[in-house]
Amino acid sequence: GIASLAMTALAALPARRIVRAVADAARRWSDADFPPRVRVLDAIAQRTGYALPHVEYALDRLFESLDARSLEATIADELGSIDALDDFVDRAGRPRARALPAGAACVISSRTTIGVAIVPAAYALCAKCDVLVKDREDSLASAFLATVVDNLEALRGAVEARVWDGADRACALSDFDAVVAFGSDAALGEIGARLEPEV
Repeated sequence: GIASLAMTALAALPARRIVRAVADAARRWSDADFPPRVRVLDAIAQRTGYALPHVEYALDRLFESLDARSLEATIADELGSIDALDDFVDRAGRPRARALPAGAACVISSRTTIGVAIVPAAYALCAKCDVLVKDREDSLASAFLATVVDNLEALRGAVEARVWDGADRACALSDFDAVVAFGSDAALGEIGARLEPEV
């Protein structure tokens, strides 16, 4: 996988600080008048063909799911405690345990679902993974992640979103330790064929 200085810096960040940065960005994006959200609305509607009220509704549902309590509860459901992302924790009747980052994660969004890559990217970042998101042409993921980085400068270089098409091999999926992908059966099959078994 990719080793990076950003990943080393992420390991030192308390997981709760990352959660707060993501949750605060989502709270800001929940405001229909937040300028970055306003700027991407037309681009999302143009790309998807959805009417603006449908885009607004989708963004409201998307960002309300990323509040701090929900993020922490989901992580605790998976790991027993959010503190397991920072250090070894006690577990009832079991040995102490710690959750280590998977490494570098790539999240590939589908063409039709609005913001589908944002939630897995947020959780991967909270789990202290470097994250690259395949953004859509409307730049929604890029704009949201820029807000997250604005909230916590230490995340700069650890998370990025950019646009590429399926034929572009500039993004070598073999460079990643984990890949999350959304799309048609054919697209997922093609992505899966490019991955090593350990990814």
